[in-house]
Amino acid sequence: MCTPAVLCCCRNEHDDARLIFSLDVSVTHMETDLVMGSLLYSDHYSLVNTDFYQDTQVISGTPKWYGFKDGDNMDAKFREIASFTQMNETHVLVADELNHCIRLVSRVTGKTSTFAGSCRRSGMSDGLMLDDVRFNHPSAVVMDSRTDSIYVMDSGNSRIVLINSGVAISINAPEKDMRVLAMHSGTIYTMGENGAVYAIHPQTLEFTTLFEFPEWKKKTVQAMTMLDSQTVVAASGEDAFIFSNSSARVTPLCEDYCKQPTAFLHGINHFYIAAQGGIFVVEFMPDDEILANLPEAVMDGNNRSKS
Repeated sequence: MCTPAVLCCCRNEHDDARLIFSLDVSVTHMETDLVMGSLLYSDHYSLVNTDFYQDTQVISGTPKWYGFKDGDNMDAKFREIASFTQMNETHVLVADELNHCIRLVSRVTGKTSTFAGSCRRSGMSDGLMLDDVRFNHPSAVVMDSRTDSIYVMDSGNSRIVLINSGVAISINAPEKDMRVLAMHSGTIYTMGENGAVYAIHPQTLEFTTLFEFPEWKKKTVQAMTMLDSQTVVAASGEDAFIFSNSSARVTPLCEDYCKQPTAFLHGINHFYIAAQGGIFVVEFMPDDEILANLPEAVMDGNNRSKS
C-alpha cells in the first residue's frame, strides 16, 4: 500500500515492483536485523538500520567518510564495507575490504574493534591468533551459527579463510578473483565469473561444482544467495537473476525499474533489491514456479544456517 514514506513508483508491466526507500549512496549488503526485525544494510562506509519509514539509525561508521578507526558508533571509520554478517543479536562482523581486515561491531556497547587481520596491512597468512592472520581484500564474510564457524572470502589471495575457536586456516578458492559467499542449511556456496556455482563440503572442506549458470559468463558477481541447493540468486551490478538449475529457468529481478543492482534480500514472495536510487521491493505472483515450490523456511531473508 502507498504511504508518504513508501514511494510507489517505478513499477514494471506486472505492477509488482516499486521503490520503497530512496538513497543517494550505494548499498553493498542487506540482512534482516536480528534485533529489530527491520533492515540492516551497509553502504561503503557505514552500517545502518532502517524501518523504511522515519526511524533510520547509523550503527557504526559515517556515510560518505572513510578511513580506519576503531571506536564508538559514528566515531568508527571503515574504508570499504564489502559485506557483513550478524553473529547473533549483539555482534556484527564486517568485511572491511580496503583496510584488509575483519571488524567487530557490538550492538550493546556501540564499539567497533578489529576482529581478525591487521587493518591497513595486506598480506596472506593463517594463524593460531587472529591478530596473526593477514588478508588481501576480504570481500565477504558469513557465519555458520550451528558450529560457530566464520568463513571469509579473501579475494585478493584467491582463498577462503575458515575461522573457528580463534584459529584461522586457508581453503584454496576454485577460481581467481572470487568475491562472494552464501550460507544455506549448513553449506557454504560461492560463484565464479564463468557462472559456476560451488559448494564446500563441511567435513572435507573440498569444493564441488554444483552447476553452471550459462547467462552469467564473464560477469563479476557482487552478491549471491541460495534459495535451495539448485537455485541461485545473483547480482552483478549490471543485472540480477534467479536461476533454477532443476528447471533450467531464468527469472530476471531487475528490468526497466531498477538499474545497477548491487545487493538483495529475499523474503516470502518478494525480494528487496538495492540499486541505483535506493531500495526496491519486487513481489512475485503466487504462480511463480521458482518461488512457489520453496519451503517457507528457505525464504527467511538471510544467508544464515538453519538449526
